Amino acid sequence: MYAPKRSQTAPPMSSADASSDLPLDHILGTAATVRVLRELSDEIEHAPPHIAAQTGISRPAVREALLRLEDAGVIERVGQGRNVLYRLADKHPLTRRLIKLFKAEAKVEAKAESKAEAKAARDD
Repeated sequence: MYAPKRSQTAPPMSSADASSDLPLDHILGTAATVRVLRELSDEIEHAPPHIAAQTGISRPAVREALLRLEDAGVIERVGQGRNVLYRLADKHPLTRRLIKLFKAEAKVEAKAESKAEAKAARDD
C-alpha cells in the first residue's frame, strides 16, 4: 500500500486552528459550497434544482450549502415557496472578490484546455 512521504502530508492542525471560526472557513467550508458559489458567480438567479444539475451535487447537499451561504450573508433568497431563487448578495464584502476569483479560475481553465488541445493536435 502506498504511504505518502512525510513532506507530502499536511501538518497537523493545532487546537487553535481546529476551533477557529473565520469567515472564509464558514463560507468556503466544503467543495459543495465552492461549487454552488461558482455557479452563482455568473450573477444570475438560480433555482436549487438547476444548481444541483449544473454542479453534479445532490439536492440535499445543495440545500445545505445554500443554507450555509445564506446564513453567512453571501447569498440571498429571492421569491417564496416553490419559486425560490438564489443569487450572490451584492452587499456582502466578498461578493465582488468571489466573482473575480471564479472568472480568473475560468480563464486559467480555458487556457489549460487550449494548451492540452494544441498538444493533442501536435501529437496526432
